Amino acid sequence: MNLSLQESLDFIGYLIERGGPDEAEYARLTESFDNIFTCIKQGYLKYSDLPRYWQFYRKAFLTLNTMQGFVVLKPHGYPGDFEIIDRIYQKWRSPRKDLLNWDSYFHAQAAPKAVRNRKKYFVDVISSLVSEKPHKQISILNIGSGPGRDIRELFERLEIPDIRIDCVDIDKKAIKYASRLNKKHLHKLNFIHRNILRFRPNKQYDIIWSAGVFDYLSDKVFLHMLKRLKKWTKKDCNIIIGNFSKNNPTRPYMEFGHWFLFHRSEEKLFDLARRANLDGEQIRVEKEPEGINLFLRIEF
Repeated sequence: MNLSLQESLDFIGYLIERGGPDEAEYARLTESFDNIFTCIKQGYLKYSDLPRYWQFYRKAFLTLNTMQGFVVLKPHGYPGDFEIIDRIYQKWRSPRKDLLNWDSYFHAQAAPKAVRNRKKYFVDVISSLVSEKPHKQISILNIGSGPGRDIRELFERLEIPDIRIDCVDIDKKAIKYASRLNKKHLHKLNFIHRNILRFRPNKQYDIIWSAGVFDYLSDKVFLHMLKRLKKWTKKDCNIIIGNFSKNNPTRPYMEFGHWFLFHRSEEKLFDLARRANLDGEQIRVEKEPEGINLFLRIEF
């Protein structure tokens, strides 16, 4: 085995026995995950080998009492589910003191910060777009609505009497969770249990938003969906699609837990939009402060 790979694996094992990393050890731990990722790319290790190491590290990686354990175990059956996203939003930490250091490390990483920034971006951008049309009923499509905490914060910020949001999610449990979280605002919400690839709306929208669904779509499916979204828009509509950047320093740590995304560059997002026959003047790409979560914005 690659010597530096063995050193990286041993260091993680040492931290497991020690009760997790101190802040002074974050850099070395991140370097260890980076090295494992590099060794996979170079063929010294396979992604299919990683569950064997989860067994060695089971105290912190095969438990729902840590963020990274939740990522590994995927209790809802898929990565990036509504519960892990809401745990990220709330900076959830383990009830067990011996595991707290692992959660502190998790939340200090760039990707969770970007996810929290994405929620703020949603609230800021949607608030701004709605305020531009104060006398008009605004219809929003929220694709992959997840836990719904971003929606609640949107409603808490502004008094918006004429707004309706269709929230489409493939997970019934996500819809139930979001409904409870937004019980004060249910009269403005319509939750739809559907795979977005099979969704057929009976109306058009002023704003179409997708926080993270497109992270899981291949280029072919991404393009197919974007062409469909175009047909669901009103005049003066905005489509906003979130997608993780290729410049994601947390990727090795995520993929150690088998959390895989289609990372894309700004140039790739522009290219996909143009291939959907969108005019270059309609397209721009924005980003949150970490520069990791990109947002393809299309204005009609």
